[in-house]
Amino acid sequence: MQHICSSFLLTSAALLLCLSTVDAEALSDVFSPHDITRIRDLLLSTEPYGELSTPYHVLRGLQALGTSSSENKDGFKRNACAYALSHIDTSSDLQSLFYISSIAAELGSSCLPDVIKKKSHIQSVVSDALETEQTMEKLYYSTSISTNLGLDVNSESVLASILTALDDDETIQNTALAFLTASQLPDFDLTAIYELVEDVVAQADETPTTLYYDSLETTSNVITGIFAMATKTGEAPAITSEQATKFGNYLLTNTYTVDVARLAYVLAAATALDRNQYVVPCSLLLTSSGYVSRANPDIQVRLATILGSPPPTEFTVTVMTVTHQEGDETLPKKKLKSKNGLYSYNLFQDVSSPGVYTLTFSTESVGGSPVVKLTETPLQVTVSFEVTIGSAELSLSDREHGTTAKKISLEYPNSSKETLEADQHSKVVMKFTLIDKETKKSALVHQAFVRLTRGQHEIFFVATANKKTLQYTFELDMVTAAEDFGSLSGSYAMSLIVGDFALENPFSWDIGSVSLLFAGSTTDTGDEDYTYRAKPEIQHMFRLEEKLPPKVISSTFTVLVLSPLALLLVLWVGIGFNVSGLGTGGLWAVMFHISLGGIFVVYYLFWLKLNMFDTMKLLALLSVPTFLAGNRMLKRIASSNQ
Repeated sequence: MQHICSSFLLTSAALLLCLSTVDAEALSDVFSPHDITRIRDLLLSTEPYGELSTPYHVLRGLQALGTSSSENKDGFKRNACAYALSHIDTSSDLQSLFYISSIAAELGSSCLPDVIKKKSHIQSVVSDALETEQTMEKLYYSTSISTNLGLDVNSESVLASILTALDDDETIQNTALAFLTASQLPDFDLTAIYELVEDVVAQADETPTTLYYDSLETTSNVITGIFAMATKTGEAPAITSEQATKFGNYLLTNTYTVDVARLAYVLAAATALDRNQYVVPCSLLLTSSGYVSRANPDIQVRLATILGSPPPTEFTVTVMTVTHQEGDETLPKKKLKSKNGLYSYNLFQDVSSPGVYTLTFSTESVGGSPVVKLTETPLQVTVSFEVTIGSAELSLSDREHGTTAKKISLEYPNSSKETLEADQHSKVVMKFTLIDKETKKSALVHQAFVRLTRGQHEIFFVATANKKTLQYTFELDMVTAAEDFGSLSGSYAMSLIVGDFALENPFSWDIGSVSLLFAGSTTDTGDEDYTYRAKPEIQHMFRLEEKLPPKVISSTFTVLVLSPLALLLVLWVGIGFNVSGLGTGGLWAVMFHISLGGIFVVYYLFWLKLNMFDTMKLLALLSVPTFLAGNRMLKRIASSNQ
């Protein structure tokens, strides 16, 4: 019999609420409407701007969310454009002009014409930058500037420069910029660049659920670059559905930030995954409550791409398996009907017992679709239930022979009017069964306790279940349990507590009372108080200060210590001071005595208030001039005596 010394808790319920789990083929989550609204509001409120990159990232993020500049407030557009225009004449680097041209291109006719008026200055900066060194970053900026402003681009020359730059430095970031640059070239064979996709994807760092590179910027540029190239060439990229899903999972881990640049990178890449025509990762989401009961037997799921949108084409969703936490499995293979994008399934058509169930789903497009096909995507739901007491009895038996001396039939929810009287030769035994209210079948729960209470004194015991007979048993051995009760005899109120994370009606049943007489029992005055209260205050006795000696003794000791100094002064007065050496030592003698006096002052201050560390610092400073001055003084005195 296990003794429980804590009150009844059902905290495990919070840990086993319905959780949707994903495999490698499904996204771990998607952008919710709340996420979209939160990010849009954050981007629109990012003013004033501290640098050119800020309005660029804001507009890029809004474009990814589908919020065009025309939907923004006039003040927002005017401020972004004015900020960009104010930096044109002072911008002499490609990056700044890239930001300005991108802002103007996104704002369109309200800003672009004013920037194009400055194209001579912009072209001059671009030409000067490319004359020195044509790095991949410069090629990307210069090509983007020309594309944004509608200027001519020499595709053949740019492509040759891209290949040369990659030969010199073929990093992941440079390759991503090559994808983004080449995707802007009009009508040109980009095979030499596009064939690098498979190798770049293979170099990504991988976890069981994510793919990523050394930074969010690089990861975003790779994803957007790959699908920009795919759109440009009209050919499917060399990236699998699992790889696309893992990239999407990585992006989803970076959504909770207030950095507009990071949000822009996340949104740009998520948009590329969401709106391409080749491979679109998705997730199967549970939209209904994670608890299913006979009153609410349906679960609802929906398919969504990374930005939370429904698939562009119709899909069928099939329930493949339903598995109980104990391992029992059913194979319904039922196709679910869609209604407004939601798929409903009556779980009670295939299950009857309560508990946690894992359902696996598969999806398939009715027509051709780039959305990833799911095959074994799991979701967890909890089937809740109501129980009541099926049968219950309380008995008194001999602890050695096991013969039953008395038996009381119990009827829930009534309390028994009979009282069992148990001594050290007997055992108190309670047997009961729980049944499902609906099906009347025997059921087991996670927690079934028997509580014995006397005043403020509570003791809990676990009722153990026989998994074959589905019957619970509680035994109280009056010898072995004496220690738990402190051998305190008397009348104890007995109750049964039943609970489970899936139980809709956890309950406590007052069974009645039992009289317990323990061997060597303590006197029962009925006044025992087990309530928590403050203990008596502990009076700490600190060590008393040591008694000081009489004042006359302290004064006498002080006089004796100072007497040699007084004697020295008296003798100097009698003999006379010999200061003739000061003139011989010159200025060095004066410096030496001043430094030496300073040392004595430090000693005095140490006695009064300085600590050891401050004293050592001051002495170290004074020791240098004292040593040098003393050395020079002694040399001069020695030379004058020769």
